[in-house]
Amino acid sequence: MKDHLAGSRLDLDLMSSVKTAFDTSFMMTMRRVITSDHHMGHFVIYRRDGSRYLFDKNSNLPGCFYPTNTAPDGSKIHDLIFNGVKSSAGEVDGSVWCREGWADDATVYEHAFHYHDDQFVSLVWWEDEEPIWQCISSEEEL
Repeated sequence: MKDHLAGSRLDLDLMSSVKTAFDTSFMMTMRRVITSDHHMGHFVIYRRDGSRYLFDKNSNLPGCFYPTNTAPDGSKIHDLIFNGVKSSAGEVDGSVWCREGWADDATVYEHAFHYHDDQFVSLVWWEDEEPIWQCISSEEEL
């Protein structure tokens, strides 16, 4: 799997490549890629009512960057579930995916899509991981 991760971006193209190469399910592929800790990010599944169902993350990701219990306002997943915006990928403000001020004005990439039935998935990763590492460093100093 290292060959697929080297030089890759955390996006659906990577997931598709790994899924095909190892003949695994999409969900298993996402879990394996995220928990490999190669990329800083997470995926989260929300239900149709916007409540969080499940998430997996890079093991280094600090708690203030965890997804909220409801789809956050300003996110692609919120637009998909509540505003009927079609599945989309793009940039969102860092404050959407950080409950503290560490990532304000940082660029975060999010790809939100309807997975199946009552489940909606959002794949989230940071363009610049510096705010995350600053948060980790600050926590270690305490």
